[in-house]
Amino acid sequence: MSPVSPSPFHSCNADFVRAVSRKFPDGRFLIVGASSLEVERQFAEAKREASVVSSSGDLTTKQGQATAHFETAVWFYSSGENDDDRIAEALSRCADRIVLLPGPGAEAARRRPQLVQRLERFGLLADYECDLMELDPGALCLRRQPGIGEILDVG
Repeated sequence: MSPVSPSPFHSCNADFVRAVSRKFPDGRFLIVGASSLEVERQFAEAKREASVVSSSGDLTTKQGQATAHFETAVWFYSSGENDDDRIAEALSRCADRIVLLPGPGAEAARRRPQLVQRLERFGLLADYECDLMELDPGALCLRRQPGIGEILDVG
């Protein structure tokens, strides 16, 4: 019996860049929680525009990320609840589509429902028809829903 290995995309290898580029062929990417230099190089090789912040805290402190617009944000979330509310708010302001991917040690079954709930407050709803198995079995895409802010109580 072989041990269970972590997702192949935790290190953001070149397969991740190819897979996410195939799944979302248009627009700019914001990647949160990945090793920035390696991932930026891989996106450049794939001729895709991406901005990478290695730590979740960098997203909330780098002013340029908060004001730029990205078609797709990929959040490699951690195992702990480190600034989840601030990150969810920052991502909701700069992207219309957010892909949640478990980072090293994160349990999707425990963490993902909490993150989905936080992002729903900002008008992003889970798209369960978006197949992201190629990225990770625990991956989930959330999309901005027009007019949802009027329905949800965000206060």
